[in-house]
Amino acid sequence: CCCFGCGIGKQTLLMAKAFPKASVVGFDISKKSVAIAREKFTHVDNLQFDDQLPAQGCYDVILVANVFHHIPLEDRLEILVDLKHRLKPDGRIVVFEHNPLNPLTRYTVNACPFDADAVLVWPNAFIRLARRVGIEVDQKRYIVFFPGFLKIFRRIESHLGWLPIGAQYMLTLKKM
Repeated sequence: CCCFGCGIGKQTLLMAKAFPKASVVGFDISKKSVAIAREKFTHVDNLQFDDQLPAQGCYDVILVANVFHHIPLEDRLEILVDLKHRLKPDGRIVVFEHNPLNPLTRYTVNACPFDADAVLVWPNAFIRLARRVGIEVDQKRYIVFFPGFLKIFRRIESHLGWLPIGAQYMLTLKKM
């Protein structure tokens, strides 16, 4: 498994715990983030971090969580092609992105200094991009419908995945 754009490794740690028999690699272009992740999670045996992606064709799953909106538009195609080549033949790329259809999401992204460079990716635009590189959508769901103060309603979120107003969307992609 690979967590592409792992930052300081929190999501990657969750992957390593969820799949204790798998080898999990966290990748980020930020050498500082990778150094922090390595230092924090040295005790996890099935987890490693790197600022260089390993060989092609070696991953069952590549997780890309809230990364593409930070990638310049002109680089997105090339990066998706690269991720595709790093999958095993039956592998999957799982993408989470902020949903531009949700006005609270747009407000939050616009107000966040970390997202100053963000250009949100519309779900259908991502699907078209994936198809251009020979990747098809295996699953599409909207997620995160209720903020903390409405958490009592979160138990019904699993039934709302079809509704395009969630704060984020998830795509599971596979090679055509």
